[in-house]
Amino acid sequence: ESSFQKRMKKKEKEKKEKKGKKKERK
Repeated sequence: ESSFQKRMKKKEKEKKEKKGKKKERK
């Protein structure tokens, strides 16, 4: 696994977590 792929996976995880937090507030 390249460092680029790891970075992309981390970005996707952060995106999903942000969306989840927004849903929780509603």
